[in-house]
Amino acid sequence: MANITPMLSYLDPGTGSMIAAALAGGVAGLGVFFKMYWHRFAGVFSRKHRAAAAANLSAEAATAALRGIDHPLSKLVAIGVLFQAGRASPTTIALAVETASAQGWRRPLLGWLNVQLALAEKAGDAGETARLRRRIGVVQGDK
Repeated sequence: MANITPMLSYLDPGTGSMIAAALAGGVAGLGVFFKMYWHRFAGVFSRKHRAAAAANLSAEAATAALRGIDHPLSKLVAIGVLFQAGRASPTTIALAVETASAQGWRRPLLGWLNVQLALAEKAGDAGETARLRRRIGVVQGDK
């Protein structure tokens, strides 16, 4: 048999108070986090935003519904849904570019500019293609 020696440990009242304070601070921090950011998570799934992606809306009606969305991230998500469904008009894509640009969101802006560029190339519009390439270069920081 191995020689087992008892381990003597002691938790003083200050240690218990420190653990209780850490737990209370964590709960309070989570509460503040959810209070500050809950509207961002819930806003994406609200009825107003789903309306823009409804199957029975025309392109003009969808663009009008998108303009009614106040939150820019929700607006871009709704435009993305329309784009994935193949129902995004050039006006809708221009609205996505405008929204991402107004917020200073570089990566979404580049993505939507590249969508516009692909459409311009497909249409054979050399002037628009050159303009979009210059704008993409400016956003990327190319000289």
